[in-house]
Amino acid sequence: MSGFTRRLQRVHTVRPTDGLPFAMDYTALGLSSKKVFAHYFGPYPRSLNDSMTLATDSYTTAFNNPYYATYQDYGGMYRDRPIWRPQRGGDYTYLDAVWDIDQARAVGIDGFFCDLLGLSGANYDRYMKLVQAADDMSVGFYVLPMVDANGATGAADPITAADHIRKYSGKNGSYYLPDGRYVVGSFLTEGKTYTWWQQVFAELQTTWGLDVAFFSVYLNWNQAPNYAGLCYVSSVWGYGADPGVINAAGDYKSAATGRGEKFMAPIVSQDIRPPARVWDEALNTGSLRAAWEKAITQDADYAQMVTWSDFSETPMAPSASNGWVNLDVSSYYISKWKTGQYPSILRDCIYLSHRPQTLDATITGPTTLPMSQWVRGSRSTARNYVEALTFLTAPADITITSGGSTYTYTAPAGMNSAAYPAQLGVQSAVAVRNSQTVANILSPVNQRSSDISQDTGYYRFSSLRGTTGQFDVLSQYR
Repeated sequence: MSGFTRRLQRVHTVRPTDGLPFAMDYTALGLSSKKVFAHYFGPYPRSLNDSMTLATDSYTTAFNNPYYATYQDYGGMYRDRPIWRPQRGGDYTYLDAVWDIDQARAVGIDGFFCDLLGLSGANYDRYMKLVQAADDMSVGFYVLPMVDANGATGAADPITAADHIRKYSGKNGSYYLPDGRYVVGSFLTEGKTYTWWQQVFAELQTTWGLDVAFFSVYLNWNQAPNYAGLCYVSSVWGYGADPGVINAAGDYKSAATGRGEKFMAPIVSQDIRPPARVWDEALNTGSLRAAWEKAITQDADYAQMVTWSDFSETPMAPSASNGWVNLDVSSYYISKWKTGQYPSILRDCIYLSHRPQTLDATITGPTTLPMSQWVRGSRSTARNYVEALTFLTAPADITITSGGSTYTYTAPAGMNSAAYPAQLGVQSAVAVRNSQTVANILSPVNQRSSDISQDTGYYRFSSLRGTTGQFDVLSQYR
């Protein structure tokens, strides 16, 4: 082989994307007509107060705090929190907007649907920073308006609502269809009348010259026929964050197609709602995988990740509990959904997931209103398992250690999931091939039989990214 040929091979060597076991083909992803948007919920950004320390961060002092008076009956407003960062100073909201966009782009997300609540205030300002950041960065990332029928935008008259919506147009980050129509989304479409939506869109066209393509998201999918003729895309907020529920859900794509609409599939990882006193059994990474597999099988036209930043329900942004795992796993499916092929595994990786406590853990804090598993048809049986989701270049022997128990099996090349009953104590996993360790991960969170607050969620860790920034959220209060 000539030296020129060897140099040419090196130039064309496919390298794994940072933090991932495979390479993201951003060119191919960008050319796809299929787009994935993450639902951005303004009240819970990366940082609320630009704190100097984790101890003085608003999530620590209030939202996660089991003793905070407003939420103590629930043991805290929520259990997860954004990855903490040191104080940045200056226009930190703008800098955080740039960071959010960078994290989303890296895993193949095309844009943020901003949940339009108020007509002014902190949430409004954060959304405008996202618009500014996307415009300044000019990297093909979109920031789209999504009218929340539960908020002040939804409560406004059509002229006022239209004036708010049009502020997302005319920017580098604005999203228009190839035919020139401007995309406007909704949350809880059925919360407003058909006529109200018509009036909003008429105002956008008449006053601002914006012909609308409406991406309609329902809480109750059965309401969708009542808005036929108004929507370019229809979607449902979610089937539920339970693989059994997701797999049993109907063929919504066919129903949308029958109305002449395209379909946007909901993607959810898990759902923990302390104030609502409910949680879904996600079966480790099972719900995330089931949601993407359903979107792929149905050949959904669009997808919405529900959500990027609603830490009171269903966050997917980099977090203390999940790190980048939800995004990493999603990127594998995004590649398949957009290009028709899963990416080749280029290096070995283990994603380890487990609960921080048993389902019957004794709660020692002030909680008086605990959560129960969400009552849904076809729901999965609640379980306490540790899972290794492996991405391997070749078969390897996997050993999962959970407390005093050890589980060993041979995993095939490619993606594979295996789960076993979890025990109290340390959780870890290692992959060995030809007597060499090729991947390993040690969870920084031990499973416990008692805790300060009830936490039914899963912690997830990556052997490639490590556990930097992840920690046991409730450890701050013991």
